[in-house]
Formats: sequence, structure tokens, C-alpha cells
Amino acid sequence: MFSHKTVNIHLQDKSEWFLVENTPIGKVPTIQLDDRIFFDSLIVNYYLDIMYPETKLNPDDPYQLASDKPKMVDLNVWPHMMRIPHLAYSFSNQEVELSPDRFPAVTSWINNMEKVPAVQQTNLDKDHYKQFIESYIAKKVDYDVFIEE
Repeated sequence: MFSHKTVNIHLQDKSEWFLVENTPIGKVPTIQLDDRIFFDSLIVNYYLDIMYPETKLNPDDPYQLASDKPKMVDLNVWPHMMRIPHLAYSFSNQEVELSPDRFPAVTSWINNMEKVPAVQQTNLDKDHYKQFIESYIAKKVDYDVFIEE
């Protein structure tokens, strides 16, 4: 593993240095290695998959690609899907709740994804997410709210 520095970018008010030095279109996440810059989730994930072949998320073998183990597509979709139950909780809105009776395949997939160690390490609890949504609506977002020192 190489040494790295994490810099959180305020998504509603991106710094000038970030836009000039990293990506003029302001995409995150961004990885900078010397003078090479990779940005946008899909590109960064593809780059990391190539650089760390021992944990490949897009196997070259079609049989492995078809296994039940989560792949890159699952992890790319996860951040969006995990928000649905959190939003239902944040707004006390049962209409957007994902009940197993109505959405058995989706809720089963979510339950399986929640068992993935990488998901467990980065998953947000619903109360912190609600706090984030409230700060977002108030236009006083603290993007570091989930960071534990």
C-alpha cells in the first residue's frame, strides 16, 4: 500500500485549487499520482481494479464474473441504493421504504451487500445520514460529519 492523503471536497463550493489542479469539471473522487490524475467514480474504480489485481472486482474469467460475489457494478450502485432506506427514515416517508414484500430482490441484494466487509466499513448509520440531509437542506453541509479521527 502506498502512502496517501485524503482531502474532502465541499461538493457545493469546490475550491479553486481543486478545480485548477485536479479537474476543471470538478468530478470526485480524484486520485493524483505525480502528474497523472484520475477522476470520477467509474474511472477511479477501474484504475484501482487494474492496480490491485489480487482483489479484482471485474474478473477476466466469465465464470468468476457470473458468481454471487459482489462485483464492481454492485459497489458502484451501492452508494445510491443505500440512500433509499436512509431517505425514507430521514423524511419519515413510508412511500419510499423498501419493504421485502414489495421489493424482495432489491431488499435481498441490500441485505447481502450489507455483509460485504468494505460496505460495513463505510456504511452510514441512519441517524448520521438524517443529520447530513438536514444540514444539506439548510445549505450548511459539513462533509466531514462522518469522519472519525
